Amino acid sequence: MQENLPPQEQVYTLIGQFLIDTVPDDFMEAWIRTEMIEDVWSISIFYKKPQGSYGYINENIEELEEHFQTLRLIYKKDTNSAWTTATFHLSKDFKMSLDLGYEDISDFGLSSERRETWIKHNLGEAPQIDWY
Repeated sequence: MQENLPPQEQVYTLIGQFLIDTVPDDFMEAWIRTEMIEDVWSISIFYKKPQGSYGYINENIEELEEHFQTLRLIYKKDTNSAWTTATFHLSKDFKMSLDLGYEDISDFGLSSERRETWIKHNLGEAPQIDWY
């Protein structure tokens, strides 16, 4: 698969389009939170609603998982170092950003703690999240 990797910009566009197609049209901001090591990953979507609360999506995102796996392979090929965490942010005016991390996430017992830290950093101290 590594020999036929698409351009990095194309994968960014696919991720952004998936996010636009998935969150409600009236979203204010959206984030994709990703933790990924070799064959184990966790991906979820958070989006800010007009009234200020947040929505959460973690179902029917297999295509998104594939895009992030591809993106990770591209980074690994280009830098000889694979990131372990990624936060993809999309603003209402469709500006995209990507923050990558390289910390050790092999202790999945700390996954909930890492998610809470991420939420505080990206969504605020005590955001109202509709977990449905």
